[in-house]
Amino acid sequence: MTFAAIGEYTFQTYGYSLWSSKLLDIWITKDMLPKKYKNITADILATFIMGFKKFKGRPLEFRINATNPPSLSFGDKVVNVGLELDVLTYVVLANKTKFLAMNLHAVSKASGNITVNDVKATAHVSLLTAHFSIKTSAVGFIPISVMNYF
Repeated sequence: MTFAAIGEYTFQTYGYSLWSSKLLDIWITKDMLPKKYKNITADILATFIMGFKKFKGRPLEFRINATNPPSLSFGDKVVNVGLELDVLTYVVLANKTKFLAMNLHAVSKASGNITVNDVKATAHVSLLTAHFSIKTSAVGFIPISVMNYF
């Protein structure tokens, strides 16, 4: 019989490896989305960010970029995970160039517990928070307080 123990260091090192090799820098394009979401355009954001109205009908692409390695810590029957990332929103213009419309910074934290029985692992998330701030905006005012309300 063999026993193996995996601690915080293993997960911290793995997270750092993913981050430093840019594997936590992800582009989200319409080709990656389910069929019913393939037509995400600036019109959706124009309903609450007026600066997007000038890009009527133009498709959007998103880049999710972790700005720091993810953090993970174990407590008494609890696992805490933290992630800081930038959410960059691009408008794809008629000439196929990408216009950076806005860059939001998000700090997200989650807590929960993990249970392992035989070969089955289950997780229960008890707390999930995200705080957004504006890094840059080329589309004017962004009602960030609404996003931080949830």
